Amino acid sequence: IFIAMAYTYCMLNSIYTFSFILSFVYLFILVSVFRNRISSYYFLRFASFLITYFGYMQMSDADTLKMGLFANQTVYLGGSFSSFFLFMCIADLCKSKIPIWFQTLLIIYGGILFFFVSSVGKFDVYYKSVTIVHNFGVYMLKKEYGPLHILYPLYMLVTMTGGYFIIIKSFFNGKAVSYKNSILLMVTMTLTLTTYLVEKLSGWGIPLIPIAYDISQTIVVFLLFRISMYDVGLISSDVLVETAISGIVCFDTKGRFLGADDDARNWFPEIQELKIDVGFDPEKSDLLNQIHKWVFEGSEVKSILIHRGDQFFQIEYSMKKENSSKVIHCIFIRDDTEDQKHHLEMKAMNDNLEKIVYEKTKKMRRILSDIIRSMA
Repeated sequence: IFIAMAYTYCMLNSIYTFSFILSFVYLFILVSVFRNRISSYYFLRFASFLITYFGYMQMSDADTLKMGLFANQTVYLGGSFSSFFLFMCIADLCKSKIPIWFQTLLIIYGGILFFFVSSVGKFDVYYKSVTIVHNFGVYMLKKEYGPLHILYPLYMLVTMTGGYFIIIKSFFNGKAVSYKNSILLMVTMTLTLTTYLVEKLSGWGIPLIPIAYDISQTIVVFLLFRISMYDVGLISSDVLVETAISGIVCFDTKGRFLGADDDARNWFPEIQELKIDVGFDPEKSDLLNQIHKWVFEGSEVKSILIHRGDQFFQIEYSMKKENSSKVIHCIFIRDDTEDQKHHLEMKAMNDNLEKIVYEKTKKMRRILSDIIRSMA
């Protein structure tokens, strides 16, 4: 009732615009903060929210039935796969592996659902009739559901039930899954399902799903920040990247340059001159010469030390096979200056100690020789 009153006194299109902007901000945060650290399904779920909100914005200004049907298709373009993306996010968080065939079935199911929504006006199996109405300051579609409309709630039921099953199973199996995270995920799913049921059964004709999506997004973003604070895998991977390997250079099967990171380009200017998908001249530097030996000559030496100015670099080679015919040659560069300086200092100390021992030994031998001559 409170939500209905809020919608009555507030313009729906303003709420849709706010939800669209909020979704865009959350997606930007995910891309900026959690890029390469979380499953791609999180990005896809938030992108589906963005598409859905855009559809609601279109719907609010659709003054013709044709525009309203197009906006409804946009809403379903995001909504048809949103439940699947949430299901996969839950599986990723709970460290449960979903079979490819099951994922494929859910994607096909979502595609079929979107097809029937797009066929409104041609077939009456999903909506028997659709009219455009103006309520609460915005345009909406008044729908009479057909026999195949059951496909959408059934889709939500399957993915939600699967999500509940994964959470409960992982929790009681003793997997390393936080019970607080599990509860937050269950709240997210329950809120979405409950809101959908209230929207359909109340007969108010007011879309409540956007509010549930806003709360759901906020919970998921909070959850991701919480996970990043104590996830050992994320922390260790970041530390390893920062401490163990600083620069990376890659070449394809035929020795063509694929790319390099900023550290490698800054340390070795010759890398900046390389062009993507083009070979290189091994005579230009000692580094390129060694790379040529690794890529084309199969050199057995997998690690070398290169001295540039007052810096030392440890260069290591690794070959990654994508398939039987495709190989990626990876060159890892690590700044070894501190270790080498320490090694040189230790060597200088050892040399100095050897010199002192030699002098002492020489002096002792001379004294011993003098004593023997005196006794003789």
